[in-house]
Amino acid sequence: MSTFKTNRITLFILLLASFLGFIFVLLLNERISMCISSLLILFVIWFLWRKYTFSFKYITITSAFFILFVCILYIPGILVIFFRHHDSSVRFFAGINLSLIFTTIGVIFVDLVFKNRLIKRINIFFKRKVAVLYTGCVYPILTIYVLIAILLVLYYFRIAPSIPLIYLIRHPGAARVSQEMRETAFKLLNTPYRMPLFWLRKFGFAILDSFLFLSYLLTRKKNFLVIFLLMLFMGVLYCGATTSRSEVVILVLTLLLSYWIYGSEKKIKIKKILVYLFLILLFPILIYTFQSGFNRSFVNIMYGIGRRIFYTPVNILYSTFELFPTHHEYLYGSSIQFFHRLGFTQFFDLSNYLFRFVNPESPLLSTGTSPAPFIGDFYANFGFIGIVIGSFIVGLWLRVSDAFFAFSDKSLFAISVYAYLIYAFSWANFTAFTTILSSYGVMIIYIIYILTDRIYKICVNSKKSCLSDREERYESGCLKT
Repeated sequence: MSTFKTNRITLFILLLASFLGFIFVLLLNERISMCISSLLILFVIWFLWRKYTFSFKYITITSAFFILFVCILYIPGILVIFFRHHDSSVRFFAGINLSLIFTTIGVIFVDLVFKNRLIKRINIFFKRKVAVLYTGCVYPILTIYVLIAILLVLYYFRIAPSIPLIYLIRHPGAARVSQEMRETAFKLLNTPYRMPLFWLRKFGFAILDSFLFLSYLLTRKKNFLVIFLLMLFMGVLYCGATTSRSEVVILVLTLLLSYWIYGSEKKIKIKKILVYLFLILLFPILIYTFQSGFNRSFVNIMYGIGRRIFYTPVNILYSTFELFPTHHEYLYGSSIQFFHRLGFTQFFDLSNYLFRFVNPESPLLSTGTSPAPFIGDFYANFGFIGIVIGSFIVGLWLRVSDAFFAFSDKSLFAISVYAYLIYAFSWANFTAFTTILSSYGVMIIYIIYILTDRIYKICVNSKKSCLSDREERYESGCLKT
């Protein structure tokens, strides 16, 4: 059976199972029926993704997003249905299932367009050897990026009114004071270079340090190692200066993903997984320890981290279905910065609105944020139609991003950028998809990658042509003599 026909059967099975699940809910109208239907839909979609769309042999943008979606939003969401208001539970049930279904349809649509070539190309990309690094062309480009990073860091520490990390280290247990300082240390920072500073924190150091680390692994040149260690120190200091845990996690996680893609390990031993998890969680554990004044046990700290990952996102998502449209009308794009900057809408701070609802007694009500996962952002703006269209676009974007790199050379810069994008798109399960494209720098990353790759190839081709000209002259000179 051809791949095209197989995927058509796949879509039919998916839609049929989803239709039967929703009919089951409408007939019984009970919480238990919603949970059973969700598990049925999840089982069918997991089978379809695993069997026809891709295997989980390699970590890709699509597979990482899907796994986090299931583990962070879908399965916890099924449990939340049991303990929340019934009317909101029905909307929540419909929302997460519609999102899962139409994200899957978007992914399968791209696979249909490529007629199964994409799956093969992704496997080839991971198995392929890393492209040769021409250091003569890398050094000028790398020097520019390193200088920009250093200048931005120095500029930040010069204008920042306070450094919460240093204050917390000197005053363990001052959690509330450090949180208030964190607001002024970046969120309320008044500077024309706010976005470059933010992008450097989100992806600049993560990609730069990953590239330097991989360059050392490939060439074994000490200058790459020295620059890597220097930039790693600056990156951890700068990203952790506000005591924000996620930015340091981004840096470490991108490094580990880059290393994994570089080696294309098929099987990772449990010991390595534990070591990786320890490195990823090390900075958050240290911050929680200092905030508690060394009074929290390790188990209590891990519970707090687990709650932040597996409960907070789905709680915020559920709150979105509680608030809209019962307590507030749909926003129709008002929370999307892009529409606001074009003058189409007045800006509505959805993250702060949700923060006030979820944390009514917090002292940071004016500046606190609780970003809704991508499903909640689509729903708050456009209702269920937004979830259907938005999730389909998300599925398209994820798979096309995989295709973009699958048909590219496996260069060190491509690996570093791809590793960050795996993280960035997966983080849509914690925040709005439009935020991933803008604030997390996905759109500008594509531009930087294309321009940098083009400049690098032009430099390499010019050097190769110069070498070939020299060889021809040398051979012709020898023939004459």
